[in-house]
Amino acid sequence: PTTFKNGRDAMAKLLKSRASYDAIYCSSDWLALGVLTEARAAGVTVPDGLAVVGFGDLDYAADLDPSLTTVRINAAAIGQQAAQFIIERAEVI
Repeated sequence: PTTFKNGRDAMAKLLKSRASYDAIYCSSDWLALGVLTEARAAGVTVPDGLAVVGFGDLDYAADLDPSLTTVRINAAAIGQQAAQFIIERAEVI
């Protein structure tokens, strides 16, 4: 699940593992916010020490300090295209 808590938990595990990484790419902005929060709580500087990227461009992303880099999607266009593919497939069958 892409929740704030899961982001914090995942980042805590990464920090505990002492693995080396420069960036973390998340499948949602909520997950990224959890990662960002846990990293900063552990003293990791963002974005200088670690880059965090979210997905979905939720309203709060630009208002964070530092702002969250995120991928903006056009959900309406994706839904319309998916519906069009289904219609086209149904017409072939």
